[in-house]
Amino acid sequence: MSIFRSFVISNLDYCKTVWHFCSLADVNKLERLQERGLRIVYNDDQSDYSTLLYLSNCISLEERRLQCILCEVYKACRGLAPLYISDLFKRKECQYDLCRRDQLIQNRKRTTCYGLKSFTYLGACLWNRLPNELKDLETLTSFKHGLASLKLTDFM
Repeated sequence: MSIFRSFVISNLDYCKTVWHFCSLADVNKLERLQERGLRIVYNDDQSDYSTLLYLSNCISLEERRLQCILCEVYKACRGLAPLYISDLFKRKECQYDLCRRDQLIQNRKRTTCYGLKSFTYLGACLWNRLPNELKDLETLTSFKHGLASLKLTDFM
């Protein structure tokens, strides 16, 4: 498992925010690579992918990519990211004390490629769906631990 994590997962995790916006066929190929690696590690041709992920205490590559995007948004909202990334996200100004606070403005989706499948749109959309308790966490480490308890693919 350590060889799998160090050689396979490290390559699949490299630049994962870029991989998120590839075509569905390419994203599925990456998931199949992880599945094939887990099958080799456990010598198991019968179990499904979710069972292999559970046995290895791993999450899907899509879930990893979404966590990475949310970490970048967290850093942008807290002023920890470079200015060019922080400028991508604008906070909504709300006069009322509503249950949903700390919201980001979602840009209009003019096209699928440059609107719906953009880092700015997806980051704001995911951030706005997070619970307030998670957004209010003080450190990036605690935020990452909080993200680990959520299933972000359900937010999509």
